[in-house]
Amino acid sequence: MQDEALLTRKDRIYQVLNKTFNKQELQEPTQILEYGLHAGELSAQLNIDRSNVSRELNQLVKSTAVIKVAGKPVLYFSKNVLERLFPIQFSQYIFSNRINFLQFLHSHGDKKVLSDPIQKAPLSPAFSTINESKTESAKKIFDNIIGADCSLKNQVKQAIAAIVYPPSGLHTFLIGPTGVGKTTFAELMYRYSMEIGKLKPNAPYIIFNCADYAGNSQLLLSYLFGHIKGAFTGADKTKLGLIDAADGGILFLDEVHRLPPEGQEMLFSLMDRGKFRRLGESNNQNEANILFILATTENPEKSVLTTFLRRIPCIIKIPSLAERPMKERMQLICAFFTEESKKIKLPVTVSTEVLRFFLLYDCKGSIGQLKNDIQIICANAFVDYLAENKSKIYIKLSQLANRFAESMFTIDQKREELVQSFDLNSVVDLTFNAETTADENPLKKILLHDDYRTEEYFYESLLNSSRKYFEEGKSIADIKRNINSQVENYFNKHPHTKTVNTPSESESMLYRIIQKQLVNVVKEILAEVAEDWRISIDSKIVYSLALHIEALTERIRTGVHEYRSNLPIDHTHLTDEYEMSLKIKEKLEKALFIKIPNEEAVFIAMFLHALKNNDTQDYISVIVITHGDSTASSMSSVANQLLSTDHVKAIDMPLTETTTDTLTKAIDMVRESRPKGVLFLVDMGSLTTFSESVTKQTGIPSTTIKMVSTPMVIEAARKAMMPNMTLELLAEEVKKSSIFIGQSMSIASTIETEGEYISTTESNELDCFDYDHDKMLRLLEQVLIFLNPTKAYKLLNDVYISLIKKLAITPDRGLKIKFMFHNMGMIERIISKEKFEYIKLKDLKKEKKSIFYTLKAEYKVIENAFGIEIPESEFAYIVEMLNIYIE
Repeated sequence: MQDEALLTRKDRIYQVLNKTFNKQELQEPTQILEYGLHAGELSAQLNIDRSNVSRELNQLVKSTAVIKVAGKPVLYFSKNVLERLFPIQFSQYIFSNRINFLQFLHSHGDKKVLSDPIQKAPLSPAFSTINESKTESAKKIFDNIIGADCSLKNQVKQAIAAIVYPPSGLHTFLIGPTGVGKTTFAELMYRYSMEIGKLKPNAPYIIFNCADYAGNSQLLLSYLFGHIKGAFTGADKTKLGLIDAADGGILFLDEVHRLPPEGQEMLFSLMDRGKFRRLGESNNQNEANILFILATTENPEKSVLTTFLRRIPCIIKIPSLAERPMKERMQLICAFFTEESKKIKLPVTVSTEVLRFFLLYDCKGSIGQLKNDIQIICANAFVDYLAENKSKIYIKLSQLANRFAESMFTIDQKREELVQSFDLNSVVDLTFNAETTADENPLKKILLHDDYRTEEYFYESLLNSSRKYFEEGKSIADIKRNINSQVENYFNKHPHTKTVNTPSESESMLYRIIQKQLVNVVKEILAEVAEDWRISIDSKIVYSLALHIEALTERIRTGVHEYRSNLPIDHTHLTDEYEMSLKIKEKLEKALFIKIPNEEAVFIAMFLHALKNNDTQDYISVIVITHGDSTASSMSSVANQLLSTDHVKAIDMPLTETTTDTLTKAIDMVRESRPKGVLFLVDMGSLTTFSESVTKQTGIPSTTIKMVSTPMVIEAARKAMMPNMTLELLAEEVKKSSIFIGQSMSIASTIETEGEYISTTESNELDCFDYDHDKMLRLLEQVLIFLNPTKAYKLLNDVYISLIKKLAITPDRGLKIKFMFHNMGMIERIISKEKFEYIKLKDLKKEKKSIFYTLKAEYKVIENAFGIEIPESEFAYIVEMLNIYIE
């Protein structure tokens, strides 16, 4: 063997091409393309730069040693190997596509070698030579199926290859769970074969579900193959079967795994020889030339005979609804609502809560089930439209069938994808109309990026356009001009793809809570101070100080700022930080037009010292524990990202988990981190008793705040980093200060004039109720699953206002925040069938009978709007929340 070290680069590439075929035996024509290699594979295998590999391959093609087949990717074959495999002499070395290459092999080679061993039937007159001029335009047939350019892209390629493969196509297996669209996909394959001229214009397309007669195998085989007179009891005359009806066309057999073994054997005998016998026949043989498309919900390797499976060379797996991207699911939802609008002959308006529901619920029956469920809710809405003489068909959550609510939500994985893909909070509902044009597509209103394709496809479209221009004979100047115009239009339409200085994820999150102008003021001041002191100020210090200043200015503005002398202030060892904080205080006063108490300079100094040293061992640990699958994790993630820390921990408590299990997790978490103290932020129930057990088991002091919100977690995180901070003081600070985080987003209109930052506030009698509106909506967006916070807030706010009047409760911002977060979580829990029990419910009902009565009356509007029935245990928790505020 020649020493590889002495081989040239070209020789090494050519040797690999030859080795590939020498080591394998060609079993059937479908494997031919699998043996071709592309430049990327050779580059990785030989550790040669790809551009050099491409250069050498083209030289080998020019020297007629290698065959080149264009496509994606371009494939290369050793000519000697191909000529050894097939008794053929190559006079052509470059093929424009794979179809031409395969047809060349078939038309020039030995038919005995090239004919598919599993398809020996002669070419029927019903199967025609492909009209190549139509193949490209015919691909548009598959464009009508949602996902053709994404999750079904490879499946479409497989289907096209199966149809065009000479002489009469490849038998195909479609596999996938019930409802994924196998029947629709098979019909598209038939339509494509008709469009390209592979089938005659009158070629039949027969559909048969083997499951319909699975209980009677004789009847099933009779329907398929036909029978002669006397074949069995009751067979009083000869009858043709579906095989006869499908001759010269396509037979689609669904649930083919329900076909008995003898039926499978009869089928593969037909595939092999093109001949079959009807039931009862012993001598006579009938001929049929059929392309089979088979479908099954089972694993074909386990559910059908191995000898039968070997006759089906092309296997196409259709993904389930859960495996498809969120954008495709939304496209399906929109298409189904538009289809129902067409049937009803009226526009259909759908609330965004319903859209969220259909995006997130666990649709067991895949696409078919999704379509049925949408039909059901449209039918319910149509009944309301007729019975109540409404002006339009409006679909809302209350019209969901009860069984829908039993579906589990795929929260963790899909919710993040939903937020990244759609803006469902900017609109209250969408209207679907069969007459809507493409430009009026409702999907465009909520799609954050209205390009359904990635940049990869954009560049692919440029390549296709350039090829088209070359084929049309355009000049180089015209081609450049057209391509440049296409590029310019794309980037004008999709400005998000331009290279810009976009804020980081943490900064974008911060802008939802604090006005951007305030953050910029703090950032500029810290930059000046950092330059004077020649120190580095990272984003953690900027964001943390911005949050502190925002809460400080709100306390000053509302007149509730009172410097607490019990704060653990010690600036004897903070000389540098104290001088820096005085400078910051002075600049903040000028920029924000406020007077900051002198004591705040010391507080800021301590804050800067803590952030600079970042010694997490001295922190008080903050642990968030809430019921539900991801609520605690979501809130702790926001705080950790904003403050660039990781000392806020989360424990999510699913309904399937016991309180004992959750307590064990909390104890283990505290033991592992060994903080100097633990502040538990919990939502309700037995979680409020955890601190006593944790302290007893670990010896580490802990305390609990009963009620948790994202602002509370943020405040606890940043205050816990303060040196000498005590556990008791931290709990007090969180309760008193967290309500001020994010206030400027809702009460101030910011005006930038000649570089000045001015904050103005309008006051009216509803301030006590609407003060936190915008801030809470932004925070609720981060924790809600499918509720539209804008709509839910409006309904709950009306209930809140009515309740505080009827129960004589003094308006309280803290109560308002608790009320909104608790109630929205409650609505989603009830819809998803989560249930909270309340110990001693009977005692509470008896003691607070009048409050229970008032709540049930006021919450009727909530029950009607969302189609729910609020259990008494949930009312008990609301009573508990309100009772401490009742005078």
